Amino acid sequence: MASFQVRIEDIIGDIPNLGDDTAGDTQQAITDALTDATANIIDIVTPELLWMMATESTGVSSNPLATSPITTSKIIKVERQNDDAVHGAYVACSSMSPFLLSQIQDPSSIHYPSKESPVWAWDNETIYVYPEPASGNLARYVYISYPPVTYDDTSVDSPFPSELDQVVVLGACVKLKQRQIAFFIDDEDPENVQANKVQLDDLLARYKDALAPYVAQQPEA
Repeated sequence: MASFQVRIEDIIGDIPNLGDDTAGDTQQAITDALTDATANIIDIVTPELLWMMATESTGVSSNPLATSPITTSKIIKVERQNDDAVHGAYVACSSMSPFLLSQIQDPSSIHYPSKESPVWAWDNETIYVYPEPASGNLARYVYISYPPVTYDDTSVDSPFPSELDQVVVLGACVKLKQRQIAFFIDDEDPENVQANKVQLDDLLARYKDALAPYVAQQPEA
């Protein structure tokens, strides 16, 4: 199968006017566009598709639940083990603002959680769960890592469904075309700006059509 760069250039042609116009600059621009497009798609696909791509962490018995590079992942669910009559069933944690971290650790606060209603929050690129996990009350999370995608790849790494590869290609085309337009604006080249805006409108329409079967609602342009 052809590389992503070849497939992108089949759609929008050669990609000049990016960086210093060297091969390395173009390849990096394509890599950035592919990686960003893949992350954008993961953020808006249907929950059913998300669960097909998701990974469950192992249970841990203390905070923090997860540390960097967890910020390169989409967190789908965080849960804490309960010790009630359900025999240790996991209970879904509610997401809380990191600004409330001190309050959710204060027993006198209205935000103080219970084992029946646990919470989780970000703090300095880490995940914390409260009440705190313990040996009999493990915590875990379900996530999808945003995969890096390079210009010479032929597909997005597993667990990304292969049928979304062409959507990624079109999404990357949109981002590259937007970058070209910004270059021409900076270069005060209105003729090229207009020509590329026409092509961008077509690419956006194709991208939305290709993405439609996989999302609950259409993204904004």
